[in-house]
Amino acid sequence: MEKLANYLSSMWNYLDIIPPIVLSIFLPLELFGFFNYKADVEAYIAKQRMANMIGDGSEPIMVEDPTVGIRTLEGIIQAVLSLILWLKLLYFLRIYK
Repeated sequence: MEKLANYLSSMWNYLDIIPPIVLSIFLPLELFGFFNYKADVEAYIAKQRMANMIGDGSEPIMVEDPTVGIRTLEGIIQAVLSLILWLKLLYFLRIYK
């Protein structure tokens, strides 16, 4: 238990633990199609066009985009993984401890 406490006391060790955990969550979501929102985007565009055709044309009508949450989640996961991998690269390129 003491070895685990010593390992977890360093911030750099978290950079080794977090990417495999996040990737093990992200990859199944990607493989099972959670981030495939092409049909939702096409339906959203069709609704937007239909709403603007029905309107009087003075002001565009905005329909709520159902893919915002999924796109945001995907972007956050990819950004966090990218940041951690850059930090690890910079950690390995340092000259002195």
